[in-house]
Amino acid sequence: MKDNISVSISSDDPRDEYTNLEDYIILPSQLFSELSQIKVYSYIFRDKTFFEERNKIIDSVILSATISDVYVNKSNHPIKMKFSNQKSILGFKSCQFYNVEKQIWSSDGCYTTNLLLSEIYCQCNHLTNFALILDVYQSGNNPVILSNVSLTGFIVSIAELIMTIISYAAFP
Repeated sequence: MKDNISVSISSDDPRDEYTNLEDYIILPSQLFSELSQIKVYSYIFRDKTFFEERNKIIDSVILSATISDVYVNKSNHPIKMKFSNQKSILGFKSCQFYNVEKQIWSSDGCYTTNLLLSEIYCQCNHLTNFALILDVYQSGNNPVILSNVSLTGFIVSIAELIMTIISYAAFP
């Protein structure tokens, strides 16, 4: 048996924008070792509105792969993916999966293995819906830090203004 099984997701419709899709998922052969018949289902989602989250931009197609009658979670054999970088927006991009129960994108069990200008390679230890996510907002901890820096800057500015007014009043 081969080391990996490649899942190609494409369209036969020449009007479709996904006919030359270069994004892919590679499933390790170990996921199929105990199966006599294998059914792999793969999807590409055209409509991303179901997956939208307020503070994240989906920066790739959404790829999905499942194996019938097999639940893949915390696998020792990584599922490999490649995503084309669609938007030239600067920011932190990472491979994530959509957690249907929590209705959020999460990077748990996924990590980026290679980050190039036009493509990003990832590995995950489970199967579900995957995409390249651009986090356009800061994490929950950063706004507090920025608020403190802003408050400190405001206080220093007011203190300097008061000292300037006093010095002009004292030394006309």
